[in-house]
Amino acid sequence: MSMTVGVGSTNYFDIIKGDHLRSEYGIGESYFLKVDFSNDRSTSIFSNFAFKIEKQSGDIEYNSSFIGCGLGLPSNLIFTDENVEKYTLSVITYPITLPITESIRFKAGFAANKSFNFAASSNYQIKGDNDEINFNSKIDNQIFSADAALELQFGSLHIGSGILMKPVYNAFIGLTQEFQGDYNTHSIRQSFGLSFLWGLKKK
Repeated sequence: MSMTVGVGSTNYFDIIKGDHLRSEYGIGESYFLKVDFSNDRSTSIFSNFAFKIEKQSGDIEYNSSFIGCGLGLPSNLIFTDENVEKYTLSVITYPITLPITESIRFKAGFAANKSFNFAASSNYQIKGDNDEINFNSKIDNQIFSADAALELQFGSLHIGSGILMKPVYNAFIGLTQEFQGDYNTHSIRQSFGLSFLWGLKKK
């Protein structure tokens, strides 16, 4: 068993661009804690799985001006510029585990996610003396989603007599929509971190 902590970036993107939707994204932050219940020497889907909790954020701007009525007036209008934050709890399996070199190992698999604690705030500064103005987000959270999960482990360092530390690169690539709505937004979260394995004896 090992524990990995990582910090990195969140990048939202559109796989399919809508004909009447303009979208822009700002790079956000990603933090995660992952616990692996795996044996690096095994390739069984049942012996290579992990649990992960992650916080992610990013800036999203949607602008739609679809003309859908006879008078030529805009209908189904979407306009928002928001910073979003949410947490995800994930179950990950790594059916592919390959040693690239003696010190570098590659792992690939899938993650099933449940999102919670979604929060959004406007990127526009509200002018005026009224601090009670409510902001209504136009972005709807997708509670369940799926990712492709990739990991690279680089070397190792023994700490004391029973802990092994490995630098790791992690990437989670959205296979399903990150948010609900007319937009088709997916995400890439990538990070560098440290993985700690315990109960090992230095050879």
